[in-house]
Amino acid sequence: MKNNQRKNKKSLVLVAMILMIGLVAGMGAMTYSRYATSGTTTQTATAAKWGFVVNVDADELFGTDYKLQSGSLATYIADNGGVAVNADNVVVAPGTAGSMTFSIEGKAEVLAQITLNLTVASEINYNAAYYPVKWTLTKTVDSTTTTLVTAGKLSDVVTAINTGATTIEPGNQATSAGTYELSWEWALVTNDNTALNGTNRNIEDTLIGFVANQGDLSTNAFTAEQAAKISAAVGTTVTADFLNTKVQPTLEFTLTISIEQIQA
Repeated sequence: MKNNQRKNKKSLVLVAMILMIGLVAGMGAMTYSRYATSGTTTQTATAAKWGFVVNVDADELFGTDYKLQSGSLATYIADNGGVAVNADNVVVAPGTAGSMTFSIEGKAEVLAQITLNLTVASEINYNAAYYPVKWTLTKTVDSTTTTLVTAGKLSDVVTAINTGATTIEPGNQATSAGTYELSWEWALVTNDNTALNGTNRNIEDTLIGFVANQGDLSTNAFTAEQAAKISAAVGTTVTADFLNTKVQPTLEFTLTISIEQIQA
């Protein structure tokens, strides 16, 4: 009887130990468990669109050949049939005219600004008082045309064009900045009672042509003898020094059109 009780007690102790080991093992498992949440995302992006294009059409601004059109002025043409002017180089002359257009089109997804800049290297003139080539500048926005310069000098065009930057908002068309037309003409006859002959500018025009014929004045200046021959040809006295320094026979300008992204 006692032996059975001892066996039963040992069995109870063994069962209790097994239960304790299981409980401890369970507690250990609970200690090392954790919450876990995960997520995955894929992101893509492209460069913001930039679609501005500068358009400049200067094919009919200057040329070597000019043909009489409907009026007294001649306009530059691609062919030389019935020409009024035929030159070796690109020229302007009394009785000629020309024009060019420029604009920006397109849009972008960024803030941008348009800047126009005109610089003049030289302008045809006689004694810084008579500028035979007259310039006209117009600007058209949404079919409405505004004249900015009428029969002026290139310096007038500079003032009208170099007015600072125009801002184009993201998504807006650049055509809101307008389409410009720059045109010029050199009248065949200019009535002016302040002219050298008191009637028109024919003498001044002719002197400009004589100086242009001389070529590079920095190395090929007029002599007193040449000035005397020219004076006889035009009917008024001019000196070699005057022809060398007071008559400008060349025209040169640079128009820069730029558009760039800016920060707000």
